[in-house]
Amino acid sequence: MLLSTALLLAAPSDDRFEEVARPFVRAYCAECHGIDEQEGDLTLTGYASPAAVRADPQVWALVGERVALREMPPRRADQPPDDERAAFLAWLAGELSQELDDAPLDPGRPVLRRLNNAHYENAIRDLFGVAFPARERFPSDAIGHGFDTVGESLAMPQLRLEKLLEAAETIAAEVFVVETPPRTWRVMPEQLGGRGGARGDFYVMPFGEDVTGEVTFPRPGRYLMRMHLGASQAGDESARAAFVVGGREVHRVDVPELPRDARTHEHEVTLDLGGPVKVAARFLNDYYDADFPDPARRDRNLFVGWIEVEGPLDPAPMSAFQAALLERHGPELGRERERAILADLARRVWRRPATRAELGRLARLAGDVAPLAARLRLQLAALLASPNFLYLVERDPAGASGVRALTDHELAARLAAFLWSSVPDRRLDALADAGELSDPTVYEAVLRDMLADTRAQALGEDFALQWLGLRALDEVRPDPERFPTWSEALAGAMREETLRVFQTVLREERSVWELLDADWTFVDDTLAAHYGLPAPEGDGFRRVSLADTPRRGVLGHASVLTVTSDPTRTSPVKRGKWVLEALLAAPPPAPPPGAASQV
Repeated sequence: MLLSTALLLAAPSDDRFEEVARPFVRAYCAECHGIDEQEGDLTLTGYASPAAVRADPQVWALVGERVALREMPPRRADQPPDDERAAFLAWLAGELSQELDDAPLDPGRPVLRRLNNAHYENAIRDLFGVAFPARERFPSDAIGHGFDTVGESLAMPQLRLEKLLEAAETIAAEVFVVETPPRTWRVMPEQLGGRGGARGDFYVMPFGEDVTGEVTFPRPGRYLMRMHLGASQAGDESARAAFVVGGREVHRVDVPELPRDARTHEHEVTLDLGGPVKVAARFLNDYYDADFPDPARRDRNLFVGWIEVEGPLDPAPMSAFQAALLERHGPELGRERERAILADLARRVWRRPATRAELGRLARLAGDVAPLAARLRLQLAALLASPNFLYLVERDPAGASGVRALTDHELAARLAAFLWSSVPDRRLDALADAGELSDPTVYEAVLRDMLADTRAQALGEDFALQWLGLRALDEVRPDPERFPTWSEALAGAMREETLRVFQTVLREERSVWELLDADWTFVDDTLAAHYGLPAPEGDGFRRVSLADTPRRGVLGHASVLTVTSDPTRTSPVKRGKWVLEALLAAPPPAPPPGAASQV
């Protein structure tokens, strides 16, 4: 075989084309890629000379790759002897070597990519310090080629658009707190509840229990609580009542008056939480004595005219992001303050500086809205609803055509999206603004720092889990009779083991082969017991040696073995398919017709 290959390499190109290439294509390629059958819209029999092959290097480079990987001809077809395959590849390499070296690099036009749910969630967290559960609020992202980051699969249906607009307003309201005047809520007798009942202008409580209503407090803060109370007196002491908020007694009052002389009592309370809260008047000293000498004082009851809440009385605390932003651009800027704030805000949200025209439109959007926080809230909602935030936009400069280098801002956005599933931080922004990120030395240093950052955990969670198909662990339900030790905790430990191994190989710059043959791993007590290993010293996950065990790399991880099994047994077919798809990027062909009926 080596001798024949050497002789062919020494022969003229046209001779070798006629002696090697054309016979090979006719014998092994024409059935699928000839004039009559053009699978994949590809015809190979029409190339009549070496010059024609060299004129289409991208197509023939792909052909050579498929032949070398033994994907062409397909496995069901007749296979060429090894010496013929080698001769064809040697000829093709000689023809294409110069053409491919001289060909301009053309990565193609990337599909406009929308932020997926994880990216959106992380971006809001890193930009504003706000926890927004995008994966719960938005529809699930479509999967393309096994990943939820493929631009062509990340569509924008009507439902998602509506959810994104709602989210923009919700997030903007949390980021920019707007001061509002105190409000008053009054709960009338017919809205109160208890074991008593409403009679005219009062709710009468004959028992020592609570008269309860509900008020929705807009936020934590200070509130003034009022109760209009009266009582029918009995015995030798006055009626007493307590103010109750959220089940907690906060204040006590004496209620000596008859219902017709009822008066209003008030007390200021501080709430740690907003939202719906139960408020109540608690009757503290119910009394009944049928033998009391004065018949008019034998039965003591509480009369509640209404319960009222006014507030909040204290200024609304600004969010941490809002306070820092307003401090960076203080009142000393005068009339330019809002524009400076808006430029800072747009720069971060859109991952690039906004143009003067864009800032002008955003400023006009707020109109005459006041105060400043209300204007910024409206403008932030617009920024978050814009395609400039929702998509990784890479707009060609005016007059540009063909292949171009990424700008520093586009490069920063791609780096943050890939490594952090988020947006650039202020350091990346500053380097991009200065045009320094594209410097190879700076780029390498930044890349190392980003990988060392805790946010790079997203690379394992959003890439590795999808690459290895481990998100399926959330849906796996092994037969409990066959596998009684299975639990959610064990599934979580399996997932964590693989993530930690992946992150270690990445951060420590280890060989990628260690993903397959590493004789070490990470286990906690739960996973160690599952593997039959000694429990690691200390709490949580610890790195342990597998040198004395048969396990090596991810192929021995319980996570991979579990997702490639059936509920009751292992599955060599599923595991073989997983190896082909995840590790070799060579998925098996579809089963032949009728295969399922023969199982």
